[in-house]
Amino acid sequence: MPTPTLLKTAVEALNDRLAELTTEATPEQLAYLSKSVQNMSGQGTILDIVALTDDKLQELIDAATAHLTSMTDAETNALGALDTAKVDSLDEMGTTKVNALSDMLTAKDSHLVEMDTAKTGHVTAINTEGTSQLAAVSDAATAFIGVNDVPGGSTIMTEVNAVQSNLDAINDIPGGSTILTEINNSVGDGLIIDPNAIPFLFGVLSRYNDYNYGGGQWTSELGQWYTNNPEWPFNLLCGTHSESTSYSGFFKMPSLQFLQGSNGRFNFKEQYNRYQQSSNQYQYPYAAVGVFFIKNTTGSSMNRTFYHGGSAHWSSGYEGASLWVGTPNQTDANKGSISSISWSNVFSTTSSTHNWGGQSTTVTIPAGKTVAVMLYTSAYYITSPSSFYSQFLGWYIYNFRSNFMTTGLEVDAERTIKAWQQGHGLNQPHQLWN
Repeated sequence: MPTPTLLKTAVEALNDRLAELTTEATPEQLAYLSKSVQNMSGQGTILDIVALTDDKLQELIDAATAHLTSMTDAETNALGALDTAKVDSLDEMGTTKVNALSDMLTAKDSHLVEMDTAKTGHVTAINTEGTSQLAAVSDAATAFIGVNDVPGGSTIMTEVNAVQSNLDAINDIPGGSTILTEINNSVGDGLIIDPNAIPFLFGVLSRYNDYNYGGGQWTSELGQWYTNNPEWPFNLLCGTHSESTSYSGFFKMPSLQFLQGSNGRFNFKEQYNRYQQSSNQYQYPYAAVGVFFIKNTTGSSMNRTFYHGGSAHWSSGYEGASLWVGTPNQTDANKGSISSISWSNVFSTTSSTHNWGGQSTTVTIPAGKTVAVMLYTSAYYITSPSSFYSQFLGWYIYNFRSNFMTTGLEVDAERTIKAWQQGHGLNQPHQLWN
């Protein structure tokens, strides 16, 4: 198939030949040429298209060339602009850096000047104050020298040394002793306890022995003291309750007592008659109650033997006798945090006798604590002569100084006196320890 260029050439040649033969061609030639023209009909349009294509191709080439030239120019201009901006930015950054460094150097010099000025001012103030204080100290030293300028030949220092020796002898108190605190607490009341004495609190509760005359009698309302509710005899004896007239009757009011002799004993005995008015008089008889406050000053728990005896009556289940130990929930060193007292029943009896004595019971005193050792006895019913009830009340302890109060244990005189003074208006037993 001829290319557009060859076709163009054939058409042009045919056109030129027709022009030559138009006037002198034979019919056959004309017929041939006519046939050729017929076969090539429409080729003129192709020629137009070819001519047009070449023109358009040239236009496209020209346009592409112009566009490439424009892009090249734009690239050249853009690169030039970038180089210019880069140079300007570098110049600006360099200028900013120089300015910042200059500002920093200026600020540094200014701060150094301020610091040097402040330092000078502080040093001056310190020197001024030091001079003032030194002058005051010097004046005090001069005054002290004047006061202590003992004249030659004076015996004042000899006398002072003698008094000091006497004071050292008087104040030779064992470490941990509370004797000075106890003396300070008691001096206001004119009471001073000998540090070697063994004080305790003792009293006799009336219950129903005096029938129901007056106020303060009770039968079974406060429990069975030989087995439970030990806080009530303790509260009534030490005054740590909030009762008005109920349960507060005494045959012998609470009193401060002391153990006797080198053995350390105490023996209360009384036989008495009461006019017959009610069987409650011998079923709920007098109750003897004694309390010792014993302090363990060591770091170890200690077990000691408590020797005791007394009377007891057993009829309705609310009598008998018992020994209780009350222990605080904190040590004496934390007495402000003591909030409760727990009670342990270490001895009890339900016998009916004027003397169940000869008992030896182990008592535990925890390290650093003060315990309350409480002995309770009831009056023994003897007989009913001529419309009377005859009874006997006994309460005693022994071997306390010689066997119980060994090294590390001492009587807590502070709490003993506080209980004797009826708790200073307290209403809870643990408050005696605070």
